[in-house]
Amino acid sequence: MSFRVERYYNAIPCTVEYNILDASYNVLYGQTVTNPPGSYNTSCQSGTPAWGEIIVGSTQIRFPIDCCCPIEVWLTCLPSPSFHPFRICMIADPNPGCDYLVTVEI
Repeated sequence: MSFRVERYYNAIPCTVEYNILDASYNVLYGQTVTNPPGSYNTSCQSGTPAWGEIIVGSTQIRFPIDCCCPIEVWLTCLPSPSFHPFRICMIADPNPGCDYLVTVEI
């Protein structure tokens, strides 16, 4: 199996690390994102994604990416501490070449 990643950013309040994991929690793809965000690889990656992982400071959250559920993380790096939404979703890739498309929204 293979997948590619597309990132979408609303606002990046702090340094955020995200990982795409397989069913055994092995990292298939990972990025550290700051503001402004840098470039990333959009080519097909090997493996079958199953879990997303968001890491901000000492907060680490893992969740299944097939539900496409928003994850709220309490952040203290904002001007005033508050919850910030994250989402990592997986669908069949509508473009030829990869099996899945994983979207990352920060």
